Amino acid sequence: MDRSPDARLATIARRQSGAFNREQATTSSVTPKMLRSRVRSGVVEQLDDDVWAFTSAPATWLRACWAATLIHPRAALSHETAAAQCDLDVDRMRPLQVTVPLDADHRSRSVQVHRSRHHRYATHDGLRITRFEQVLVQLAATRPDLVRAALHAGVNQDPRRLDRVLRHVDRLSTSRLPGLRGLLELAVDLEGEPPTQSELERRLFDVLGDVPGMPSVQRQAPAPWSPGSGSMVDALVSDWKLILEADGRRYHQRVADFEKDRWRDAEAAIHGLHVMRFTYLRIRDDRPGIVDQLVRYGRRFDRRAA
Repeated sequence: MDRSPDARLATIARRQSGAFNREQATTSSVTPKMLRSRVRSGVVEQLDDDVWAFTSAPATWLRACWAATLIHPRAALSHETAAAQCDLDVDRMRPLQVTVPLDADHRSRSVQVHRSRHHRYATHDGLRITRFEQVLVQLAATRPDLVRAALHAGVNQDPRRLDRVLRHVDRLSTSRLPGLRGLLELAVDLEGEPPTQSELERRLFDVLGDVPGMPSVQRQAPAPWSPGSGSMVDALVSDWKLILEADGRRYHQRVADFEKDRWRDAEAAIHGLHVMRFTYLRIRDDRPGIVDQLVRYGRRFDRRAA
């Protein structure tokens, strides 16, 4: 097998649509002098200050996206570029846009670089892409005309995304990010009217019935930190030291109750209890995910018993 520097670098680049950066070249033992030679001979072309691509790789949109994320170890496709890469109905605009952490010190001659203290991304086949909920926040600030279409298209692809959008908005509720209020109103409208609390609890307990080995669950149990106050929790699993809460509140009420919920969670922790909160959308659309989480949570008690 050919393990020359060029071959090692080509192996890395093939996973990135032909693109690579200086760090990857160095790791492959390709020196700056060798890179300059490959550029002169037409084997590679320079795409950015520290990013190149093999000319044998087609100059596709995907290659350009890879090159954009290779300018920094935590650069992720963002804004319109991320929306387009996620197959949302958004034009593939140039220059490409990426977001890096707020403290990143980096410039690019071909990519529009944004900095954010709320930098959140996931990887898809190794390619870093800003998370859907954060992309919507970005679009709300820069392209509010695209937000409605992007929100509806993304949620149609995966209904669980709406819950993530609402929870992300919860985290940003005290910020003054431009366009955030309009995004919240769109998300609340799309969320629709949740069921009554009693109906939501019924749905939650239906899910609990699918959890193998689930211990006894006490409905509407007195809050352990204040048993005589009338404060209640939706479900108490004493054997697992676990409180379950079903959240059917609409967005604006959830924001208003954010601090109260955190106070209740802290009181539960003082009493050695964990709290797991499931929203209406999660209970409705991700029943297997809830079951899986509870099964994995319960394993810790199986190990203790063993």
